[in-house]
Amino acid sequence: MTEDKAKYEVRKRGLDSKTLSLLQYSGALKGVNVIADDSIIYALFALKSGDEVVAYTTSGKLKKWVTIDAAAKWLKTLGIGEAQISFLYWQPKQK
Repeated sequence: MTEDKAKYEVRKRGLDSKTLSLLQYSGALKGVNVIADDSIIYALFALKSGDEVVAYTTSGKLKKWVTIDAAAKWLKTLGIGEAQISFLYWQPKQK
């Protein structure tokens, strides 16, 4: 893992899908940004408290996807129907 990819795991607080789902249903989420950076795609959540958190797996690793549609399907399972997508540093079929 390069330094650029590791900064997201260290710099931002992370929450698992169960906690994010509860925050969504309680109205505590302000917005979602799906970020495609190099070969990883991850979700950055803005909370109404002003904090930003990323999605983590239950084992504590950064929740990441290979395709943008997979990230959208996961967000849909949380009850989220709208998100911004940032894909400036991503290329189609990049691995």
